[in-house]
Amino acid sequence: MSAPAKVQPNAPPADPADTEMTVEEGPRMRKLREVFEAALNTCLNGCSYAKMAQAFPRLARENPEALRSAREQLVAFIEESIREEFEDINIDKNVVAKLNELDRIIALAQQRQKAEYERGQGRGSKRTDNSSAPAECMHFRVSPAQAIRAYSIYAKRRELSKLHMELAESANHAAQSRLTQSRAEVSTLQNTIQLSVDKLLPPRGIVDVIEISTAVGGTEMECT
Repeated sequence: MSAPAKVQPNAPPADPADTEMTVEEGPRMRKLREVFEAALNTCLNGCSYAKMAQAFPRLARENPEALRSAREQLVAFIEESIREEFEDINIDKNVVAKLNELDRIIALAQQRQKAEYERGQGRGSKRTDNSSAPAECMHFRVSPAQAIRAYSIYAKRRELSKLHMELAESANHAAQSRLTQSRAEVSTLQNTIQLSVDKLLPPRGIVDVIEISTAVGGTEMECT
């Protein structure tokens, strides 16, 4: 009988870092890292020793070295945690590949625009508005700021319409408030006039006494 074949043990899995190809970061990813570094430095600079001393004045007076050491450890921990979180997000969301693809699409569009511009110059086609630029490349005359303004014009029109409606509602509310205030002023003036008239006239009791006295006097004269 032949000897049983030996089962080869499974080879250990390869390290993903060794098998994964290193992706070169494009200009947008490099710019993202620059922005990240600037934001991180701003955050870490906010945790200065002076501010820590203000937060812990007693420790700053009695043991400043301990406070300085604690501050350095805290800053190092925050920096390490933020950097790890940033890299984890980049890996989970595949940010490098997506930004590189965006760079590729934009570069391809720029190449096509350049080729279209050169074809327009070669044909020498002119616009009818006395412009010296070829008709096929007039989009080169639009700046990014102009493109953004043109894109946002509809949103601005909606915002303007909304502001007009709010202004009309505010005017109606103001008119209603003025009407209510005028009614209150008229009512107050009416009450004031009534009080003034009441002060000018004698009290009702005196009027009744005068009327009774007049009636009694007239009766006595008739009897005599």
